Amino acid sequence: MPDGFKTSITPAQAMKLFTEPNDTKRSWIEHCMYIMAISEATGG
Repeated sequence: MPDGFKTSITPAQAMKLFTEPNDTKRSWIEHCMYIMAISEATGG
């Protein structure tokens, strides 16, 4: 990914995203992809 578009989030921001309630309209697969994107964004 080009550095110009790279985003960084703090561990506290990641924990907030991981622990917020799931959207009931989002499928399990979409939720899994969302969690994986957060993990990649935090370098983990």
